[in-house]
Amino acid sequence: TVTSQNEWNKVEILARGNQVRCAFNGVETMEWREADPSRIVAGPIGIQLHGWNGSQEARYKDIVVETFPKEDKLLTVKR
Repeated sequence: TVTSQNEWNKVEILARGNQVRCAFNGVETMEWREADPSRIVAGPIGIQLHGWNGSQEARYKDIVVETFPKEDKLLTVKR
């Protein structure tokens, strides 16, 4: 598996122009392109939990945001 419930997971998101790519623990898991340029607008970054009826807790650490990255490269993915 790519993620683990009881250990820290490293998540990387690269958004450039109309393309978004994601990696979890050094494995690229998603690439998506928005076909409609009018949908690409500035906005906040949201972090959320999904679908669980019981109590939940999410912890985050070492969050880094880089605007306008020069390279089209997921830094955690080894190639």
